[in-house]
Amino acid sequence: MLQAGSADPPSLERRMLELVNLEREARGLGRLSLYPALAELARQQSRAMAEANEASHDVSGRSFEERLREALLGVCQSGENIGKHINIDYALSDLLASPGHRGNLLNPGFTAVGVGIVRRRSFLFITQTFVRFCETKPSKPR
Repeated sequence: MLQAGSADPPSLERRMLELVNLEREARGLGRLSLYPALAELARQQSRAMAEANEASHDVSGRSFEERLREALLGVCQSGENIGKHINIDYALSDLLASPGHRGNLLNPGFTAVGVGIVRRRSFLFITQTFVRFCETKPSKPR
């Protein structure tokens, strides 16, 4: 069990992705690919939540959809999970217990993910950003 203070955020992000993919595989779903632009978007959200000490989709004053459109084009389906926990295992357990978060984690349409984790005191602020790209290659807005 990785506690908030027991590992650096990149290690925690990799571990969260590993756990999510294990859950998906156990249900016969495809693995999610890590997508760097989504990971950065997730980290930005986690930083904003940590600064506000609040787990909220709109803590930055912009909705998830607005933030996603500013970061990336070519997305046909998307979802975001957020949380504030003391370790990765509890975080994943809570996300799986919530119907909306579980729906994102186990959505067979999603193919890519970004995970962002920021530590503030004894808490981890966690954001998972899920997408399915359209047929065209994704790009950044101009």
